[in-house]
Amino acid sequence: MLLLWPLSRILSSPRNAKPPKAVDGDDALTARLALERTALQMSTSRLNWELKFDTVNPPANSFWRRRRSDSSSSHPPFGHSLACIKLHVEVALHERAITVLSTVPATVPWRHHLRRDVLYRTLANQAKWLAAILAHAKSELGSSAAFRRRSADDYVTSPPQLLRAWSFHDDMVPTFCSHRETVPRWHTVLQLSPQQVLPPTDQMPSSHYLSFELFLLETCFDKSDIGQRLRHIAATAYASPQPPSMPPLHPLVDQIANHLIHEHGLVPSCRRLTLNALVRQMVHIRLASAYYRIYAPTLASAARRYDLLKPRMHQLAVQDLAEVHVQQELALPQTRAALEAMPTFIPDTIMGSYMSAIGTLHAEVGAALQVPPSSLSADVILPSLVLLFGQANLPHLALQVHVMEMHLMTHGEGEVAYYVALAQAALGAT
Repeated sequence: MLLLWPLSRILSSPRNAKPPKAVDGDDALTARLALERTALQMSTSRLNWELKFDTVNPPANSFWRRRRSDSSSSHPPFGHSLACIKLHVEVALHERAITVLSTVPATVPWRHHLRRDVLYRTLANQAKWLAAILAHAKSELGSSAAFRRRSADDYVTSPPQLLRAWSFHDDMVPTFCSHRETVPRWHTVLQLSPQQVLPPTDQMPSSHYLSFELFLLETCFDKSDIGQRLRHIAATAYASPQPPSMPPLHPLVDQIANHLIHEHGLVPSCRRLTLNALVRQMVHIRLASAYYRIYAPTLASAARRYDLLKPRMHQLAVQDLAEVHVQQELALPQTRAALEAMPTFIPDTIMGSYMSAIGTLHAEVGAALQVPPSSLSADVILPSLVLLFGQANLPHLALQVHVMEMHLMTHGEGEVAYYVALAQAALGAT
């Protein structure tokens, strides 16, 4: 009977459930809603299973007993951090899809409505990135030397000189890794510039950022006090039916960065920007939609106003340019392409792409007017932005401008704040 206890749990695990089948029917919206409801049930079952697995007390001499979180912690054991956060995000993603699809206006294509929803888009990116991180970690750390399947030898006490590396997947168990392997990874990543650890697009984390996530796994960050707090914030935020009360974002980033410095060694001031960029990505991947929930209605209203204003933006821009004696039609194809290529997920990447587009804008307008690019004032740049916002395909512009506004808290005043203010003014041009 003792041996049958874990077998019965394995057989009933939702991990063995089959994926939902496609729903036949002429109504694509009805079919998509049915698929989302089925996916929500499966994700909820997986999440409940993971939480139950970590809270159930197995028999005292069970070979399959899993290590539990420190019982002295004030936070409940939410399971393995990344895997559990990913499940919370997936549940929230399907819930949001059902909400959006159930209220889609009759005059708007439902696919278009879903893609432009801020929370759905952010949750989808979070789920994709968390899956990529887990897959990379499993491929790098999932060998027999790094992680072992459940067996009786899991009770062998580890050597005291080794650091424990907790698992990230539900069929793996904690094991141990050498400190000599993690220290070089820490210093190697921090030798890079902030731009090198950022992703070029929304599609995939950079290889350097994935190395940072491996470092967090190898050094048991999720078992530290700040790691457990981060996991607790994520689990509570995604389970809340109302927009949660989130801790201030930038103090949280500073606390995590300071913890890593305290645990793994001082970081030169010239490398602190790289560490902050890595930590901001880490927090954003786990909590982005939780921070956006309270702003979602405002962003939706701003997007609707932009859609209504967009047909008039060209005329407004031409009038404002004429007031500063610019009579010629400005063609700005390179700047338009740069704006349309702006990502929508990681704040640092959005800001970097926008400032790069601003540099291109100065160069193109300066060449068209035959003046030095650095001599252009806001009287010319602002109408030029209005002109571009009216011509370019920027369905997520309200979100991008909002993210940059939040991002200013880490960059302070100066050139960046000046150009973000111009983007805000151009978005609300009247």
